[in-house]
Amino acid sequence: MNFRLSPGLLSALLLGQQGKACWCVHSKLCCLMCTDEFDAYIIVSFVNATLVLSIGETVEEVTDSGFLGTTPTLSCSQLGDDALVQVSY
Repeated sequence: MNFRLSPGLLSALLLGQQGKACWCVHSKLCCLMCTDEFDAYIIVSFVNATLVLSIGETVEEVTDSGFLGTTPTLSCSQLGDDALVQVSY
């Protein structure tokens, strides 16, 4: 049995529009002394935009992440200990 939701269905349920891809990334950018073992961001790519959400006690939209929000994201990942990379078009 598969209990996972697709990025499209999950984003449609939560955000009202269907996402095309979704990533979770761990980053020490949120705090230089961060030793948290959990992911820090959820990245949701749409047809014409990218949404970055911070994960914590609540999930909130991040506007100063450095990600380009006006274009879809093809891929993203943590690069080393202190950088995130976004591939978009």
